[in-house]
Amino acid sequence: KNTQEEIAVLRGNKTSTIEQKMIRTGLYEKQYIQAEEQLKSLKLKREAQLNSYQIELSNFKRMKQLYKEDIESRRKYEKAENSYINAKTRLDKTDIEIDVQKRRLTMIKQEKLASLGTMVAGIAHEINNPAQAIGFSMEGLKMNADYVKRFLSELKKCLEAGSGALYAKREHLIDLVEELNMDLVL
Repeated sequence: KNTQEEIAVLRGNKTSTIEQKMIRTGLYEKQYIQAEEQLKSLKLKREAQLNSYQIELSNFKRMKQLYKEDIESRRKYEKAENSYINAKTRLDKTDIEIDVQKRRLTMIKQEKLASLGTMVAGIAHEINNPAQAIGFSMEGLKMNADYVKRFLSELKKCLEAGSGALYAKREHLIDLVEELNMDLVL
């Protein structure tokens, strides 16, 4: 997919939150790669401008010396000076563009890391929720199993005592069913 399509998908909310975060992280990666390419291009441009600047500086120094010796005219000297100043200005401008691009790279990287952190936290949350639910359910099941064991233990005692004891302990068993909330357990 191209970047425009991915942005349209994000805006349209046609995907899950995790998919949107993955797309967003991919977009940051693409932006980062593009910014790196632009930075490389600016560095090459600076290299060429530095060569041009050094030539203009050398030419300006030579013209300045010739002007002082009255060999060259003021007009040629000023022209060489202007060329030197323009070359210096272009070089300074490119240095500023490089600094801006480096800051842009840093920002994109930070945004990407933040997006990754959010995505990982979301995935961890999605994984943790079922695990928590299972853990809570297991505690409830264990508690219910303990209630059933207690009830069965009492019932076994009554049965071992004989049928007369079972009838006599009937009220005790009914109270135990209420106490243990056996209706909820079963």
